[in-house]
Amino acid sequence: MAVLPRTDVVEKDHTLIITAELPGVKKEDVRVELEDDALVIRGETHVHEQVKDEEYVRMERSYGSFYRRLPLPFQAKVEEVQASLNNGVLEIRIPEPAESQHPEPALVPIS
Repeated sequence: MAVLPRTDVVEKDHTLIITAELPGVKKEDVRVELEDDALVIRGETHVHEQVKDEEYVRMERSYGSFYRRLPLPFQAKVEEVQASLNNGVLEIRIPEPAESQHPEPALVPIS
């Protein structure tokens, strides 16, 4: 079962601002996609080499794949969507309204 990253969605100045907590995730381990009328965040967190063979007394952090699908109130243009990952927080900005539709999933680059 995939982990659900915690997210906030805010509308400000006709732009949706989505933030997702992804502690320890590298940019190359996360994908942001537009699929029909939704934004999809997916990726994977990895166990650090130094803790793989340890015997845990308590383990609260989750490792493995994560997936989050957030419905959008409008069709977005992939070329207008901005995404950045800093200090474990993914921020995605989606301006509205977008006139074109994306019948195929489209990858959003992360800076």
